[in-house]
Amino acid sequence: MTGYDGIRTSLALALADDAVRALVLDVDSDGGHIAGCLDLADLIYAARKVKPIIAILSETACGTAYVLASACEVVTVPRRAAPEVSAYSWHTWTFRRLSRALA
Repeated sequence: MTGYDGIRTSLALALADDAVRALVLDVDSDGGHIAGCLDLADLIYAARKVKPIIAILSETACGTAYVLASACEVVTVPRRAAPEVSAYSWHTWTFRRLSRALA
């Protein structure tokens, strides 16, 4: 199990290492807490300017794990199962809908 701090540290080390030409995230997670997820996703997205970043998803790349993967330059998804971000998507959809209704 790797938390956001571990991913952030590994990302920084790999970006600073001249021997590393590209990064691959092997994503196999049921998800996790949203707190900190979007900040790390922004960091991964920005790091794409430095080195290519590829996400290889397993059948259990769900929730926040999929959010992080989506920040990568290339995302590979297994044919047998599609990752889901239903809770995050539902929250975003609901927030936008409520914002429009209250505006």
